[in-house]
Amino acid sequence: RYPNRENRPFIQDGLWSLSRHPNYCGESLVHLGLYFSSFMAYETTQHHLIALVGVFFSPIFLMQTSLPWIEHLTDKKYGESEKYWDYKLSTSAYLTLPRRPKFI
Repeated sequence: RYPNRENRPFIQDGLWSLSRHPNYCGESLVHLGLYFSSFMAYETTQHHLIALVGVFFSPIFLMQTSLPWIEHLTDKKYGESEKYWDYKLSTSAYLTLPRRPKFI
């Protein structure tokens, strides 16, 4: 559809209308789901604490490493577009949240 990667527009519909990186949010939710689905299998508080490491580590790792890097690349690619900056300022980077209102 877009033979030249440079001409592809940024995605801003579907899940990307609620979050600029819904895949990262989804990955963290998978870790949370795995924790809760195996909740009854943990026998001690220590098991729960060890399992929670993944639940907290995943979003922290993504927000500190992957997210800034991909944001930098996207800013570099679409940074001249006013439409992109409107999208970026009104859409959450990580969590799937409703768009922020546009202030004049």
